[in-house]
Amino acid sequence: MQIKNTKNRLYFWYIMSDIVRKYSNTRSCTYKLYSKKQSDIDKINNNVIEQFLKNVNDNYVKFCVNCDNFILKKGDALNLIKENVDDEFDICITSPPYGDNATTVTYGQFSILPLIWIDKNDLKLEGWEYNNYSIIDSKSLGGCMSNINNESDIKDIEELLNEISPHLCKKINKFFKEYFYFLDEASRVTKKYIVMTLGNRIVAGKRIELTDITINKLNKNGFSLVGKLEREIYCKRTPKILSYKDGIAINSMNMEYVIIMEKNKNIFN
Repeated sequence: MQIKNTKNRLYFWYIMSDIVRKYSNTRSCTYKLYSKKQSDIDKINNNVIEQFLKNVNDNYVKFCVNCDNFILKKGDALNLIKENVDDEFDICITSPPYGDNATTVTYGQFSILPLIWIDKNDLKLEGWEYNNYSIIDSKSLGGCMSNINNESDIKDIEELLNEISPHLCKKINKFFKEYFYFLDEASRVTKKYIVMTLGNRIVAGKRIELTDITINKLNKNGFSLVGKLEREIYCKRTPKILSYKDGIAINSMNMEYVIIMEKNKNIFN
């Protein structure tokens, strides 16, 4: 199929990415690549065309909105953000990873199926993204050991880290070192408001309050909380209850939080 219009191509691949995941042989209840049982694969009804047309009808309105006044960049956000000067943006709106890929969501594994399927001419990639299904995770926030030195911030969550096994603690530590660095840079380049969507995950039975940790860190950076919203995660891929330990249910992440932070006026330039 040849699609000439750029926006139409993006729309086409957006719709088909969802279709690819739904009709793949990978379990849909997790972000990791686990093959379904053969009996479940045999039960899949081939309704690809019908499902594609339904998705087009349900979603095309979203792609009718157009804006030419934007700059889209691809790269490591921790490196790209350093190119911006202090107070360059009035508002920063972001939804960072809710945790390290090793203990939370394996974004690389989740992305690899559509990446392989989509025409490479419609993607701006550097090549390494196809090397293996986990390389995106290893290059993502907290995916590898960082040279960032912010031990004072890590001390703020020392009590939390002490309650988690050393093996998992090391992975969480890597994530927060880079996460705190990002928050420092976001605070530097933002003049007025930071808006973030966050989730609090559970690792080894311990709830990691990323929302409160983020608010506390941004408070230290001169921002005050002016609003906090919460919502139940819509259309969850993972089950609400992951397992049971000593008869107690271990829940997955079922709620998301939106925080609105305002930069204190007395530190405006």
